[in-house]
Amino acid sequence: MYIDKKLVIEGFGEMIQERVAAGWMPYLLTFMFNPLGGSQKHQVAQMMDEVGRTYHKILTRMHRNPKNVPSHLKPLWIASPDFPVHKHMKDSFQSIAVNDGLHFHAVALISPENRLGRPFDTFINEKPERFAGRDRYLRALHVVEISQDADYVAEYVLKSIKHGRTAFDDVLVLPFAHSERPTTTKWERRQIKKDGLKRRRS
Repeated sequence: MYIDKKLVIEGFGEMIQERVAAGWMPYLLTFMFNPLGGSQKHQVAQMMDEVGRTYHKILTRMHRNPKNVPSHLKPLWIASPDFPVHKHMKDSFQSIAVNDGLHFHAVALISPENRLGRPFDTFINEKPERFAGRDRYLRALHVVEISQDADYVAEYVLKSIKHGRTAFDDVLVLPFAHSERPTTTKWERRQIKKDGLKRRRS
């Protein structure tokens, strides 16, 4: 089925603009990962799961009982895999080499109605070990407030889609509808703990 990439990206830009106009604060999140095994497709799937887990961890800090909060009042994240653009690369060699440079970007729209009590970027940066570390899938989580217009930001986050390096199936929009929310099996939870323990010992 043909998908008009430009039209879809413009649609995401409109979603961002609507919330910014309503007083929501826009941020750019960058998720950098420790080495992940398997094919690129498998790595993307693992990264999407980790972005989703990070979202829900933050959601419980923003709202006392997230299940009772309507979806349209929860933070909106639009996340997509990305690769380094070498002519603009400022990151370390390690960041380029790990997972062939594959990482995730997300636009995060944060409602002023939350329990954080400080700006979103301050909350993330004051205790980064809450979300990332050497013994986790997620190595680092970077956040900056967005000052550019929504169309530019949407196109930047989705540039790997625009250039055909990844597919729209790899775009993650949070929060999930209840019917879309993935579940982690008992075996998968054990494997995550096992992988983390292996990293701590290495």
